[in-house]
Amino acid sequence: MMERFCHVMSGSWRYEDEPVKGDDVYAWIRQFKEAGFSEEAREMLLYLKREGFITRRSIIGDLKGLFDRFKKDIDSEPIVVSIQPVGKSESFLAYSLRPEIQFTDLRKALDKVSNAGSIMDLVCFDDVIISGRSMQDYLFDKKINERADSLIDAMRKGKVRLTIFVSIADIRGIAAVEGDPRGHGAVSVKAANTIDDTRRVFHTDSEVLSEKTRRTDFKGFCKKAGNNINPRNPLGWKNAQWCIATDYSVPNGTLPIIWASSSTFDWIPLFPRSRSVSTNRTKNDRRK
Repeated sequence: MMERFCHVMSGSWRYEDEPVKGDDVYAWIRQFKEAGFSEEAREMLLYLKREGFITRRSIIGDLKGLFDRFKKDIDSEPIVVSIQPVGKSESFLAYSLRPEIQFTDLRKALDKVSNAGSIMDLVCFDDVIISGRSMQDYLFDKKINERADSLIDAMRKGKVRLTIFVSIADIRGIAAVEGDPRGHGAVSVKAANTIDDTRRVFHTDSEVLSEKTRRTDFKGFCKKAGNNINPRNPLGWKNAQWCIATDYSVPNGTLPIIWASSSTFDWIPLFPRSRSVSTNRTKNDRRK
């Protein structure tokens, strides 16, 4: 019965342009069955099927929808700026958002800002925000963004507002980006899918797992496995505890038992990263 369930769950999934095989899903869930946690693993699969597995097509649709609604709420035409280094997620987003949305170099946008007589709206895009650290670096770290000082100065003087549209964002990451003092209150994040405590697998308010009395034991099992396959963050980047995957990668905030593997520990991931590094992205970009 469980084997049949795994085949049904994976029926419409494609990951890194390949169909997800029911046999592979069953091999993943058997690891939990042997430890007495097959029901918890089943609930995670149901959550992924229900809302946690997000396609590239949905992400692009979400971002376009957010942008279109935003344009209706402001008086002037926003300037869409490029802020990430080449090879990061912005690269494939820009490709997919064209031709409806065209990106402008940040330097050119800031030149327009300096000559404008009123506050200007800048916009940028990302697929995932977890802790917010990567986005903060893209905006305000001079080692990454050579226009960081000019951007900060424009924000300090009240000459620019920056709105970040993102498909999947943790409330903690949103707070970190919006509350960064270097942004002088001029930065806002609008997310299509917000990860709050109800969507953290082991939180007391979690809606991912229904059986609260077993949650602590299951967390212990996942943390033990996570310590072997992703020791620095056994429950996801900054203890995010996500159960989220896209059809082209798995965010670092997601539990490592879903995506990680190790040559020294026998573990079969559900969506392994080892196949390839997803198109136009680098491994470091998964930190977010």
